[in-house]
Amino acid sequence: MHSGKPLSDDKDQFTERGSATIVVAMDTMREVPQFHLYGEAADEQAFDFIHAEPITVRSSENDWVINPHSHRYLHQVMYIADGSVRLTVETNTTDFGSNTLIVLAPNVVHSYQFSPNTEGMVLSFTDDVIRGFADTSGSLSDRLAAVERAVVVPLDNEKGKERISGLAHQILEELEIGPDGSQIAIRSYLALLIVEISRLGIDGSRWNTKKPKALDDTVSRLRQLVEDNFRETRHLSAYAEWLAMTPDRLNEHCKKVTGVTAGHLIRQRLLVEAKRQLIFTGQSVSEIAYSLNFSDPSYFSRFFRKYSGQTPQQFRDHRR
Repeated sequence: MHSGKPLSDDKDQFTERGSATIVVAMDTMREVPQFHLYGEAADEQAFDFIHAEPITVRSSENDWVINPHSHRYLHQVMYIADGSVRLTVETNTTDFGSNTLIVLAPNVVHSYQFSPNTEGMVLSFTDDVIRGFADTSGSLSDRLAAVERAVVVPLDNEKGKERISGLAHQILEELEIGPDGSQIAIRSYLALLIVEISRLGIDGSRWNTKKPKALDDTVSRLRQLVEDNFRETRHLSAYAEWLAMTPDRLNEHCKKVTGVTAGHLIRQRLLVEAKRQLIFTGQSVSEIAYSLNFSDPSYFSRFFRKYSGQTPQQFRDHRR
């Protein structure tokens, strides 16, 4: 593997280049917005985020129509308990009834047209929440990725439907009342929910519809390369070389597909790991800096403050 330049205080190693490109999808010629939750500006600081709400919350106030959009950092699981929906994912449109799950990865353009008074739940969560769960049969993120490739999962198994409905409502209840230990409970329920969905025996052909186009291969490969190598190198040039592209071209391509540059994706993964270690370990700031291959703890602190708005210690104190 490419080793990249030794890490240093090179001020240019996080520089983004490449011009902005309008995202075009669903055969439209207008910009498709990227949101945090629907209608809310994309949150560049999104981390350790789990949200649940009934479908009616945003749909009823928008005449049951959710226009084309994507979520920059959020995975979403929608449970249709009663009613129907016309789902459009990228260029494919299909109608579905009750007892259906819709599972979407970040950056996938989608829209909904619900029948009035459709009942169900929407769960939204950032990637960092599910990474780290692993067992002998693979990680939770692997299970989620497999489900997201199917997009639509039928709930024609009564026992599975009851379990998934129950877990979704448990998450909503814990988020609403916030008792002692709720953060642990919410993560546990979410992990169980993803496992239950992955057990359902996904078969997209049963819906007699084309599956949506696959997620962009270059961005998927980049994300995996970043996941495998972000501790050793954060140089954009190394990732571009592995993908047989120039740094400018890689940035431009990522901007078109995801709304942010490749350099931004690399930085965000590093920032997420730093936040995890600050919250979940007792390591000092200096120990975390060296574990992430920063040459100097003060440089790590400057990096963290620039992209999070807080010093590492401020972030740790606030979260605790």
